[in-house]
Amino acid sequence: MKRIFTTALALTLALSLTACGGAKSGGKTHLDEIKAAGKIVLGTSADYPPYEFHKTIDGKDTIVGWEIEMAEQIAKDLGVKLEIKESAFDNLIADLKANKVDFVVSAMSITEERAKNVDFSTPYWKGGQSVLVLKEKAGQYKTPADLKGKTIAVQLGTTGEEEAKKIEGAKVKPVDKFEATILDLLAGKVDAVICGYTVGKNYEKNNPKLAFAMELSSEENAAAFRKGDKELTEAVNAALKKLISGGQLEQIVKKYEAEASN
Repeated sequence: MKRIFTTALALTLALSLTACGGAKSGGKTHLDEIKAAGKIVLGTSADYPPYEFHKTIDGKDTIVGWEIEMAEQIAKDLGVKLEIKESAFDNLIADLKANKVDFVVSAMSITEERAKNVDFSTPYWKGGQSVLVLKEKAGQYKTPADLKGKTIAVQLGTTGEEEAKKIEGAKVKPVDKFEATILDLLAGKVDAVICGYTVGKNYEKNNPKLAFAMELSSEENAAAFRKGDKELTEAVNAALKKLISGGQLEQIVKKYEAEASN
C-alpha cells in the first residue's frame, strides 16, 4: 500500500494541464471563488463501495467512503467545506463542464478520451478493471475468452464498459447505477460484472455468493477538473501530496479495507 502511494507521488502526469484563462472570471480564479464562497462542490456517483456509497448514520442517509474522506481532507486543506452533489457516473463530466460541480472524485480512471474534456490531478490510486462472478461458477472464468457469449453487466460510461466491449462475442448490459449490476448477477440475469479491482475485492469480501475471477486491465484514479482550471488543480495536488506523504490517506484507506491493484 505504501509503495503505491509513494509511486503515485513520483508520477508525472503525462496529460499536461492547459493554462488558458477559461477558469477566470472578473480577474478572479475559480479557486478564489471557491474560497470566497466557503465551500467546494464535489461531483460523485455514490454507488461504488468502498470508494463512495450510502450508509445510514444516526438515522440519516449519508454518503461515505474512503474517497469521500479524502475529499473532505482536501476541502479542509483549502479552508472550505465540502458539499456533495450526487449524479450518475455517466453524467459527472457533463456536470463538471456545466459548472454544476467544482471537481469530480468518483473512482475515475485517467484515460486519453476523458483528458480531452477534463484535466486530472496527480493519480492517487492504482485500480484497473476486474471480473466479478457468482462464487459457485468461479471456476468457469479464468481468462477473458471464457466470457465469450456471456452477458456482462457494467456501469454506463465507465472503463469497465470499454473493457466489456473488447470481449469477443460477449453481450454487454450497461446500467446507470452500479448496484444494479450486482443485483442482476445475484439474480442470474447476467453471467458476470466488470468493475474496478478495489470494488470487486470489496464485494467478494462482503458477499459470500460472489467471487473475484480475474483482472483485465491496470488503471490509475485521479480527481477531475474543468479544462484550464490550473489554480484549483495545483491546490488539490498540493493537498494530495500532504495526505500521501503524511500517511493520512493510507490510514483512510485502511479504515475502509480498500485494496489497490498490484
